[in-house]
Amino acid sequence: MSEKKSAQIAPEDQFIENRCRLVQAALDSLSANIAILDDKGIIRYTNRSWKEHARENNLDPDKCSEGINYLKVTLNAKGEPTELTEAIKSVMRRKSDYYEKEYPCHGPDKKSWYRMKVTPYDDEGPYAVVIAHEDITEKKKGELKIEESLQKTKMLHDQFLPAGPPDIPGLDFAFHYQPANRLGGDFYNYVKLENKLIFYVSDVSGHDLSSSILNIFLREAINSYLLSASNSDEIKPADIVNYISRRFSEEDFPADYFISLVMGVMDIENYEINLVNAGFHFPPKLIIESSRPASLKCSGPPISYLTTRSEQKYEDCRFVLSENSTLLIYTDGLIEQRQAESSEEMYGEMRLMELITALDYRRPETLINKTCESLKQFRGETPVGDDITMMAIKNRKLK
Repeated sequence: MSEKKSAQIAPEDQFIENRCRLVQAALDSLSANIAILDDKGIIRYTNRSWKEHARENNLDPDKCSEGINYLKVTLNAKGEPTELTEAIKSVMRRKSDYYEKEYPCHGPDKKSWYRMKVTPYDDEGPYAVVIAHEDITEKKKGELKIEESLQKTKMLHDQFLPAGPPDIPGLDFAFHYQPANRLGGDFYNYVKLENKLIFYVSDVSGHDLSSSILNIFLREAINSYLLSASNSDEIKPADIVNYISRRFSEEDFPADYFISLVMGVMDIENYEINLVNAGFHFPPKLIIESSRPASLKCSGPPISYLTTRSEQKYEDCRFVLSENSTLLIYTDGLIEQRQAESSEEMYGEMRLMELITALDYRRPETLINKTCESLKQFRGETPVGDDITMMAIKNRKLK
C-alpha cells in the first residue's frame, strides 16, 4: 500500500506537470519561433517551430534550445554585447516594455525575412522574457514589390517633367517642383506648337500610384487633343479642358478622384494669353512692374465625377503679358504650408503678395528662389505638408 502511494504523483506536482504540458502545447500551436528565457538569459522553453527552424538552417536544436544561454548567442565575434543583447536585458529588467526589429535571414537558395519581438513574461516564477521570431517573408516580398512599383512610377513621373524651359525669344521661364512624398500629385508641362505655347500646372488627388495614373492620363489627353487639332490658331484652353473632362467621364475612375489645373495658351507673337482655372483655390498672379500683384479672376471647379455628371463647361479669361510682366502659377501646397504640424498658421497669400511686392527681380528664377527661401524660413524644420509646384513666365524687354 505504501509503495502505491509513493508511486502516485502529489496533486501539486500533477498540477505543475499539467500546466507545463499546456504551455508546451500552446507554444507548439504557434507558427512563430518562440523561446522563453529566465532572468539569467537561459532558454527554458522553445516550441516546435523554433526547433524546426534550427534544423532547416542546418543547426543542432540541442545547441540553441533549452539550457542554452541566449544572451551569449547574441554577443558579437569579440564577445561584446550587441544592440539585441542590451535590448533583451532592458526588457528583462522592465526598463523597456518591448523590443521589435525586422531582419533578413537569407540562405543560399532562399531569401527570408523575420520580425523579432522581445516581450516580458508576465507571470510569477523565474521566467523573464518571451522571444518570438515571426516569418514575414511574404509580407516583405509584397512590400519590395510595391517599392519597386513606386520607384518605376516615380521615374516615369519625373521623366515626363520638362527637361528644361522652352526657348522662346523674349520670354524667360522658371519652374519649381517639390513633392511632399516620393510620389507627388503635382505636375507641370508645356508644349510649343507653331506660334502657340500651351502650358499647365496640375494638382490631382492622392500622393501615390493613383496620382501618377491621373497625371499620365492628363498628359496623354492633352497630347491627344493637340494631335487632333487641325489649326493651332483655333486652340483654346477651355476647349482642351472640356475635352479632358469628357475623357475623364469615359474612364472608370473612383468617385474621389479629381484633377485641378491651370492651363494657358499663349500666342508667342503678341504674348496674348487665354487662361482656364479648373479647381485652383488660389488664382494665378499677374505681376506687372511697379504694381502690386493682381489675382486673375477666372475660376471653375476641378475635373471630377461630379463636374462630368453636371456637364460643366469651362471658359477662358484673356489678357496680354506685357513687357516686364510675369505670370506666376502655384499649387495650394505653397499657401497652405503650416509653420508647425500642430499650428493653424499658414504661409498664406498675403505673405506671398508682400514678398512679391517688395522683391526687385529681373528673372523669374529669382522670384521662385526667393519664394522658396521665404517658405523655408517660415516653416523651419516642419516637413512640407503638400506638394509645391510653381511656374513663372516673364516677358522681358528685348534689347
